[in-house]
Amino acid sequence: MFNKLIVLFILVLAYSCQNESTTNGTSQVNEGANSKEYTLDWIEGDWLDSNTMAFRKVSYGESWVKQKGNIFNGDQYYITRGIKGEPNNVSMVKTDGLYYFTYSIGEEQHTFVQDSINDLYLRLNHLQDKFPTTLIYTLRNDTLLMTREGFASGIFRSVTFKAKKTN
Repeated sequence: MFNKLIVLFILVLAYSCQNESTTNGTSQVNEGANSKEYTLDWIEGDWLDSNTMAFRKVSYGESWVKQKGNIFNGDQYYITRGIKGEPNNVSMVKTDGLYYFTYSIGEEQHTFVQDSINDLYLRLNHLQDKFPTTLIYTLRNDTLLMTREGFASGIFRSVTFKAKKTN
């Protein structure tokens, strides 16, 4: 009986230590994440990528202009066989500490909210369950990686455009 009490006491002690360290660790991580203010000034400019998609040459581009504060407006567009398609207006606005990315296709509006950010990285998640579900922007040296991913027709799809600044 005494051995069972010792084992029970050790288990309770181990469990309480585990909960205490997890709580403190989470608290420190959250404080650190909120203490630095990140900007998206690095995304500003004209970015153009050329990929081979479905065995044809297609260029994808985005142009971003910083307005005032944390507001960015821009265009997304494709160039196929040298012909620039109709640009899609996009905007990114910081509200209550989070960036929101919005664009419309026809009558349908798509909005993404910031999930993760650091100095040269931004990940946004779609507010609805529509493809793409995630947008990721990463600046590496002079290349802007623009990733679109999510499930479409039950299959996970992902494409990354590697764009260079043209201005």
